[in-house]
Amino acid sequence: MPKTDPLIRLDMTGLKGAAAALAPQILEGPRKKALLTTATGSQRVAKQGAPGSTPRSIMKTVNPMMARIYSSDEHGKMNTLEVGRAKNRKGPPIKPLLDWMRGKGFAINAIQLSMSIGRRGFRGNFFMQAAKKWARTNLPNVMVTMRSAIEDESKRRFLEQRGADVPLSGTVARNQRKRFKG
Repeated sequence: MPKTDPLIRLDMTGLKGAAAALAPQILEGPRKKALLTTATGSQRVAKQGAPGSTPRSIMKTVNPMMARIYSSDEHGKMNTLEVGRAKNRKGPPIKPLLDWMRGKGFAINAIQLSMSIGRRGFRGNFFMQAAKKWARTNLPNVMVTMRSAIEDESKRRFLEQRGADVPLSGTVARNQRKRFKG
């Protein structure tokens, strides 16, 4: 079975050229919102597909230029749950199986279960792959929203510097018009 990194990284270093041309304050808010939106959605998809108590260990971290979805699982079982376990291999360790069986209330022989898992293997859930696919699918829409937010902020700052009235556009304008109509 292929080994995959059970970690999703969304890297926005391609924006460094745009960041050099614009004031950093203009990019900061929309970029953070885009990363947070994508990371939150990916985390939600990963948690929905993860088995058992694994969803509790799926975390997200958002930095200025990167978002990360990862597992805080200290036993390292995340990769096995993600991609599965090949058949005709050595069985898993007995102690974690005993702990799992006690938690579930099973009364079967842990050694036989370990041997059976080693002999048969099991299929992975690919929940992190689903999260990565969700991010790749939705990232273009998030980037369009981010671009329009950057454009609006750039126009607003440009007009403020010129001392002109700042026209409202997009969602802000629609919300303002609704407020004045009602």
